[in-house]
Amino acid sequence: MLSLALMLIAQAAPTTPVVVAVALEGTAIASERTRVSALVAQVLRGIEGLDVLAIADIAGTVGEPSARAFAACADDPCKYAALGAMARGPLVLGALDALDGKRVRLDLRVVTATAGTTVRLSRDLALPLESGLIEAVGSLFPGRSVRPTGMLTVNVDVDNAAIEVDGTTVGVSPLGPFSASVGRRRVRALAPTGNSAETTVDVGLASASSVDLTLRDAHSAWPFLLTGVAGAMIGGGLTAGAIAAANASNWREACPEGKSCAAGFTAGRNAVDASTLSTEVAVANAFYIAAGAAVLGAVIVWFVEGAE
Repeated sequence: MLSLALMLIAQAAPTTPVVVAVALEGTAIASERTRVSALVAQVLRGIEGLDVLAIADIAGTVGEPSARAFAACADDPCKYAALGAMARGPLVLGALDALDGKRVRLDLRVVTATAGTTVRLSRDLALPLESGLIEAVGSLFPGRSVRPTGMLTVNVDVDNAAIEVDGTTVGVSPLGPFSASVGRRRVRALAPTGNSAETTVDVGLASASSVDLTLRDAHSAWPFLLTGVAGAMIGGGLTAGAIAAANASNWREACPEGKSCAAGFTAGRNAVDASTLSTEVAVANAFYIAAGAAVLGAVIVWFVEGAE
């Protein structure tokens, strides 16, 4: 079914050349050849003006007979012919050979129907080889710009925030994964309220990266307002306490123990001042209690809002 669909696509657009990238052969382990084959195809997709069809499983794509014919070929024109309708444009073949634990050898070649093998490339690349691979594969088609991509997801905690990558708006939140150029990218989100956040992320070749940006204020002004009220209440308590302490001090100085009180410090005044002192102490304590309640309220609001 897949083979039939690909043949129909190829026949429907005969004037559009499609670069066919076949899975790499070679002595490297199968999983590494599969991984690097996918990376090669991704770099090819990033080359200006190329449409790319990656064939990871020849038998599953063109059928068992063609796959056996392809495997039996001794030269590139034969391999080109074995792919039949799939080969409507350049064919990229190659091999990946293990050199040691730190390097591999990548051999690539471009084959066309009329000219046969037109480009040959052999590079020893250091693992993990992504950066060297981009330059190597890009050289297969000189004169074309190379802009390989990876997938990037930007998670924003508010809707309708504009999302920018390197200064270019790519959409609004919520936004699904999208293609971004390989390398370090600057990501910024701007909420309708004006709040903004930005960060940087390394986008890998043919890999998925993600970043989280927070635009919603985690806490309202209430915790800070209540904290300010608590500070004012403490100030009021200190003031009332200082006044009470000053009045008590006046009586201690005016009426030394065992001696007569100074003029004006009578029993009647003592009763009035004692009542006033009691009121001042009660006011100071009320301020402190209110301050404690405000602090407790600020703490509760802070944790409740932070948990939402």
